[in-house]
Amino acid sequence: MSVQSAPIADVKDRASELRAFYDFVGEKLRLSESRLTPESVFDEWQSLHSEHDQDEFIDDQDDYEAIKESLDAMHAGEPAKSVEEFERDFRERHGLPPRS
Repeated sequence: MSVQSAPIADVKDRASELRAFYDFVGEKLRLSESRLTPESVFDEWQSLHSEHDQDEFIDDQDDYEAIKESLDAMHAGEPAKSVEEFERDFRERHGLPPRS
């Protein structure tokens, strides 16, 4: 289901879940766990959620790969996208008007 065709409630639920995952990863990085890998963080996240939640969170392998790429970039020290830059890209990608 694309963001464009998803009901507003589904988009908000996904956004909330992604924020929760982001916070989860941030906490792991803050704690500087020595055996931290993208796979281990993602596996732990999945183990903390019900099977139903997992199915809703990750629809396919592309989602997992995108998350893994982001974590790898963070570990490599690449600067994160600013919220403003993300929003601008997101709006452009999904044909939404710029925020006024």
